Amino acid sequence: MKRKFLIIVSLFIINCVCLLAQSSIVDLKKGTILKIPYNKASTKYVEFIVKNITFSDSTSSYCVLHFDLLVKSIGKATILGSYENFFGYDDNMCILHDNINIAKNDSCMVECAMHLYNERSHILQFKDYKLFKLPIYDAEIYKKKQKLEQERIHAEFQARQDSINEAMYQNSFINRTTVKISLLPNNMINFLGKVNRNEFEKIVGSPVGYEEDFVIYDVINTYDEIETSIRCYYRESDGKLISVKFGTPHYLGYWIDFTRIKGYPLKESIAKSNGNFVCKKDRLGKLYQVNLKLGTFGCQIMDIFENPNYSTAIINYHVVK
Repeated sequence: MKRKFLIIVSLFIINCVCLLAQSSIVDLKKGTILKIPYNKASTKYVEFIVKNITFSDSTSSYCVLHFDLLVKSIGKATILGSYENFFGYDDNMCILHDNINIAKNDSCMVECAMHLYNERSHILQFKDYKLFKLPIYDAEIYKKKQKLEQERIHAEFQARQDSINEAMYQNSFINRTTVKISLLPNNMINFLGKVNRNEFEKIVGSPVGYEEDFVIYDVINTYDEIETSIRCYYRESDGKLISVKFGTPHYLGYWIDFTRIKGYPLKESIAKSNGNFVCKKDRLGKLYQVNLKLGTFGCQIMDIFENPNYSTAIINYHVVK
C-alpha cells in the first residue's frame, strides 16, 4: 500500500512539474522581454525583446505570423543558426534560425515569418530553450470575416443595382409615351413623301434616340395598342419623310389593309401584273417578304417569321421613285 501511494504521489509531482514547465512559457506579445542565461551567475545571457507583430496570407487552414526580435548578446557571442529547420516544425516547435552571429555585447534585429496552422499550438524555440508560445490561429474567425466581407460586397452591389433599376424604372415611367397613332397603311400613306420633320413631330412627339441617319420615336400603335419604336428617315434635299420602319407581331393586318387603299386593284392577278404586289419565297417555298406599292407609296413586309402561335415581321414604308 505504501509503495502504491508513493507511485501516485510521484506521478502527481511529475504532472505538476510538466504543467508548470508548460505554463512558464510566455506568450509572444509586443514588448515581452525574455533572458536566457549562459552561466549560473547570469552575467552572460542572450536577451530577446519582441517588437512588431503582424499577420498576413490568411486562409481557411493557416496564416503567416510576422514578428521582429531584438536579440542582445551580453557577455558572450551568440550564434543564431545552429539549427537547420527555421521555417519547419518538429512537434509544433518553431526553431529560431537566421544564420547570423551576434558579437559579445552586441545586438541584432531578427525578422521572423512563420506559418500558424489552424487550431495548432506552436512554440518558438532557441537551442534547447522554449521561448514563446505563438498565437493560436482560429480559421473560423477568418471564415466569418470572409463571409461578412462577401455579404458586404453583395449588399453594396445589390444596392447599386437596385438604384440603377429604380432610376431606369422612373426614367421609363416618366418618359413613357402617350402618343397614339395608327401605323396601318391607310393612315401612313398620308405622311410618306408629304410631311417634313417638324410637321411629323407635331403628331409623334419628340425623338427618343438616333441610329445613324434615322430618327427614332416611341408611339402607341392604335392597331394593336402596342408601344412601338419607329425609325424614320427624312430626305436631305427637301426634308420630307420618306421612310418609316418598325417591327410588328401582326404583319397580316398591314398586308390586308394595304389592299383596301383606294385605287389598289381589286384582283390579286391584276395587282401582280401591274407591279402592285410581289411576294418572295425561299427555296423551300416559304414566304419571307411581300412588296406592295400604290403610286409613290410603298410597303415592304420583310423578315417574315411564322409559327403556330404568332407571326412577326418588319414593316418598311417608303417612297417609291
